[in-house]
Amino acid sequence: MNTWTRRLWSAILLGGQVLVHLLMGKIHVRNTREQMSMV
Repeated sequence: MNTWTRRLWSAILLGGQVLVHLLMGKIHVRNTREQMSMV
């Protein structure tokens, strides 16, 4: 593996993690809002 493929893979992995984090965050925010309104 040369440096370019390594960088590409790390960029893809980081991007995927960020996307997952954002999606999970949106779901989490929705859940917390529902819980707050119930309380």
